[in-house]
Amino acid sequence: MKKELMNKTLFVFLMTLMLLSFGLQQAVAGPFPSRPITLIVPFPPGGNADINLRVLAEAAEKELGQQVVVTPMPGAGAQIGMKKALSSRPDGYTIFLAVKSIMSISTQVRNLGYTWETPEYICTVCAPNYYLGISRSLKKFQNFDGFIKYAKKHPGELNLGQIGLTGLHNYTSLLLKKQFNIDFQCVPFNGGPPTISALLGGHVDLIWTDNYNSGVKAIVLPGKPSKYYPGVPTFSDLGFANLSTGIYYTLAAPKGTPPDVLKTLESAFKKAVDYPKYAAILDSLKWGKVWMSGAETRKSIELEAAEVKKMIDSGAFKIKK
Repeated sequence: MKKELMNKTLFVFLMTLMLLSFGLQQAVAGPFPSRPITLIVPFPPGGNADINLRVLAEAAEKELGQQVVVTPMPGAGAQIGMKKALSSRPDGYTIFLAVKSIMSISTQVRNLGYTWETPEYICTVCAPNYYLGISRSLKKFQNFDGFIKYAKKHPGELNLGQIGLTGLHNYTSLLLKKQFNIDFQCVPFNGGPPTISALLGGHVDLIWTDNYNSGVKAIVLPGKPSKYYPGVPTFSDLGFANLSTGIYYTLAAPKGTPPDVLKTLESAFKKAVDYPKYAAILDSLKWGKVWMSGAETRKSIELEAAEVKKMIDSGAFKIKK
C-alpha cells in the first residue's frame, strides 16, 4: 500500500515537472514568431521568383515583427529546395514556395517522394501571366482561331515550344489536342529564355511562356484575363473553361505545422500582398496578384490534381518513374 502511494506520488511529481517544463518552454519561446523565418525558394537566385518573394517577404516582416529570410535552393527541377523544406521541423520557421503545377502535376508524373497532399498550405499570392504566344511576323496565322484551323488542315506540322515534357506546358498541350482533335509537335526546352529565342529565331511556331517579350504576341490565356495583354481572350472567354489552368505561386509549410501558426502566417501574407512595393514588383514583372487562403489553395490544387489524374488514367500523360 505504502509502495503504491509512493509510486502515485512520484507519477504526480513527474507529470507536474513535465507540465512546468512545457510551460517554461512556451514562455521562453513566446508567441509565434519569436525568431526569423526561412522562406525557401526552389529556384535560382536573381530569377523572377526570387525577386518577387524578396519584396513580399519584406512586406510580411512588417506584419510578423520578425525577419523573413528568402533562401534560394535550386536544383533537380526545384526538388532540392522542395525536399529540404518538406523535411524541416513543422514549427512555422521554415516555409517555402510551392508552385501549384509542381504540386498538382509533377507529383503525379514523377516519383518525387511526396504528393500534393503532403504540405500544409498557407496561401496563394500571385500568378505569372502564362500564355500561348507566336512571333508577330508569323504568316500562317495571327490568332487562336487561326491556329486551330491551321492545325486541323496540317496535322503534325506545327512545332510548339514548351518547358519539359511532364509539367504544366505539356499538360495544357495535351488538353488542346484532346479538346480540338488536333495534332502538333511538342518541342521541349530547359527554360523560358531558350523557348522565346527558339520562337523568335523561327525554330518553332508557337510557345507556352510566362515571360513578357515585345516580339511575342499572346493569342490565348489559359488562366485569368490580364491587363498586360489587353484584348487577348482566355479559354473561358472562348467557351472552354475546362481548359483553364495557370501558374500560381503558393506558400506552404511542412506537414504538421500547427493551425494557429499557419493562421498567423496567412494573415501576415494577406496584408503583405497589398503593400504598394509588392504591387510595383508584380507590375514590373507583368504578373497578376491572386489571393487565396490556405483552405482555398488546397481545394484549388486538389481539383487540378484530379483532372491530371484523369489524363494519366487515360494514358495521355507520360509518367517518369
